[in-house]
Amino acid sequence: MHKNMSRQNEQFSLSRFINLLKYDFNTNRLLYILLIPVIMIIIGVLFWSIFPSYTETIKGQNFQPSWNKDSYYPFLISGYIIFGTFIVGKSFPYFKNKQTLTTYLTLPASTLEKFLLQWVLRIIGFLVIYPIVFQLTTNLTVDLYLMVQKAKLSSIGLPMEKLPTIHKASLLSFLETSEKSYLILIVTLTISFLGVSLLFYLSTIYKQWNIIFGPLTVMALIFFIILYMMSLSNIVVADQVKFWDFKLELNYPTVFDDLPLILVSTLVIAGAASIACWIAAYFRLKEKEV
Repeated sequence: MHKNMSRQNEQFSLSRFINLLKYDFNTNRLLYILLIPVIMIIIGVLFWSIFPSYTETIKGQNFQPSWNKDSYYPFLISGYIIFGTFIVGKSFPYFKNKQTLTTYLTLPASTLEKFLLQWVLRIIGFLVIYPIVFQLTTNLTVDLYLMVQKAKLSSIGLPMEKLPTIHKASLLSFLETSEKSYLILIVTLTISFLGVSLLFYLSTIYKQWNIIFGPLTVMALIFFIILYMMSLSNIVVADQVKFWDFKLELNYPTVFDDLPLILVSTLVIAGAASIACWIAAYFRLKEKEV
């Protein structure tokens, strides 16, 4: 009978999962309520401070300041790194001390349900919700900023032609560029997914110190990925003299019906490593319940 109960405890129950979700929300209510508004305020204030103002004069020549869609992407990636460190890096928050860990482990939920809760909220939730919040916030900031700029121009008697050109963010616009840029995007997102997965696993090891040691470990991983790419470039490109002089074409050589080697190898390695991080995190949680 004990074995049957143990096996049942390892199964997934939607009702138990919902109850666990409610418990997690009630425990971290303030964090969940303030998280998205705080991120929106940070993003909004940042872009408000760096958006171009109305036409200024430089060396006697008028110029029309502008902000295009591509200008957003460095900030989008930086946000993934910064916010991901605080959100994904603080996975399994109940591991921070023995009291909260004991309380969490005695909750009426299986190990799988406890793992999936953190996986869905910290990895899938962050990767999906953050870019949506980023685009909505930046576009709202653009509308408000241009409205204020128009009021300033009107108050000093300048024509509306002086209004700076600020394009709104579009997360899909990068896909409309060249094939090389498309491959760079896929590789970047894949490596980012691996970094998030690694932070997720490291939170079971470093616990409350993961905010510090987690990013350092991810940086070491990025270094080894760069080292791998440089090594691959030196092997494939015969005329490459210097080791750090990257000359590998991202769309050549190809495998499997013209799929770029760099894309296939990166997807396979990063995908396998991400799954390995999830499995390791699951067994770290299961280990605590033994």
